[in-house]
Amino acid sequence: MIKTRMLKKVAGYLLGLAVIATVFLFIPNQEKEYAETPVLKDLSHHPVYSTYRFSPPEGVVRIGIQPFWVYVANIMEAMRRDRILAQELAELGLRAEYYSFLNGPDINFFMRKGQIDMGLSGYIPTLQIASEHDILIPASLDRSFYNLVARDVYSIQQLEGKRIGTSFGTDPHHATFDALASTNTFATLIQMEGNAMIEAMQNDRIDAAMTWEPITSALLKQNNNLSVVFRSRWVSFLYFDRKFASANPRGIQAFLSALIRAINWLNADSDNFIISSNWAIETCLALSPDFKISRKDFVSKAQAAREMAGKPIIYHSELADGGLLYSGFHFLKNDQKIPANIEWKDVLARFDKNLVAQIIVNPLKWRLNEFDYEGTGGGHE
Repeated sequence: MIKTRMLKKVAGYLLGLAVIATVFLFIPNQEKEYAETPVLKDLSHHPVYSTYRFSPPEGVVRIGIQPFWVYVANIMEAMRRDRILAQELAELGLRAEYYSFLNGPDINFFMRKGQIDMGLSGYIPTLQIASEHDILIPASLDRSFYNLVARDVYSIQQLEGKRIGTSFGTDPHHATFDALASTNTFATLIQMEGNAMIEAMQNDRIDAAMTWEPITSALLKQNNNLSVVFRSRWVSFLYFDRKFASANPRGIQAFLSALIRAINWLNADSDNFIISSNWAIETCLALSPDFKISRKDFVSKAQAAREMAGKPIIYHSELADGGLLYSGFHFLKNDQKIPANIEWKDVLARFDKNLVAQIIVNPLKWRLNEFDYEGTGGGHE
């Protein structure tokens, strides 16, 4: 097992739009135990989120997205502009609103408050919200790797005593924990969001960061002294508040059809990756104006992620005992981030592997190969 103890007091500074930083020392190969100084809990006062005006739930689907996430951002930007989806929702008396967030835990904060109906995140935030809130998880989004990017070192062991930026309560947090534990390495973890890692590395606030695309590419372009020293697998999910899902089963089908349709549209023409990447970059800049990533990098990394993602079905192996999600569940349970009375079977009950499969096999009924997106001049099969 793993044991972690507080190394020093919290450094109270903001990095870009990052939440308050917190510092830990990881001490592997013992029973896990660490104290945590609370980060900014009331995100209603967040410098960006406080400007959001969430509509009342009647007649609207409030969707939390993450633009700093290649391929998934491309999919969501296409869904945002899907005229077929908008028409189907209108027939159901619904319309969609999209809100940008920096990470999954932030989306979940507002879902718990009843202000977000549909969210998407990596497996760790998904497991956490599934353990404490009634949700439906019908689809995966992508499968790829997190990268531990470090300066002037070429192995995890060389990070001994150094500072690693990571986002607590997320998949990268779990990946960082595993990387250090597997090599018996001691390091200081600093809480920050992905968009803040570039500035933090430039200004020598951190020596390494657990990243994902497009953050990884942006960091590696910074200078030749950075390299990837560890990679960790991930899977991500799309989920709905159960209250909304139960009241709108046809709406759930409309969204899942739009998800598959967006993937098919991206696969139909490489130019669609360019179009959707432009949309995604605009959304990134609206959330974090100082973020710098080239369109070429965003497009190439989104296309590479597409190759690994597969269809948005949930694989049985991903939910198996001993698998990635099982490990993540026990990581959270040991960290007391999941209520003590919640068992693995309780979380598994939130997943539905059949809904997407039922839609994929009926492409004509669900118009999976008809494309009509705002800003593209329309389209068809």
